[in-house]
Amino acid sequence: TTSRRVQSDRESMQLNNFAYDIYKMSNDTSILQSAIAWSQRSMDLWKANFPGSNLENPAYLDTYAHLLYKMGRKDEAITWLEKAVEVQNKFKMPILDSDIKKNLELMKAGKIY
Repeated sequence: TTSRRVQSDRESMQLNNFAYDIYKMSNDTSILQSAIAWSQRSMDLWKANFPGSNLENPAYLDTYAHLLYKMGRKDEAITWLEKAVEVQNKFKMPILDSDIKKNLELMKAGKIY
């Protein structure tokens, strides 16, 4: 139903935002690992709102990539951020577009944190 979808959208956004806040504020690997799980859950909830479409949210992919990078999983993080750029190209959101592409360049250069 519509109310269930709205609740799921809200929950996925809250999980993503919380995971990103942890990325920005913590270097504790156990806390970062929890944030990775929350980020994965936010992506799962997002996809569940669009069954059969395989639609993904580029901002959520970006958060997940940042967390992986901070955990030292640079190659995996870059792969996820490249995926975010691909998905973003479909969404055409100019503000988010420039941020994700900039983040990818910085991540590849090892200059993000």
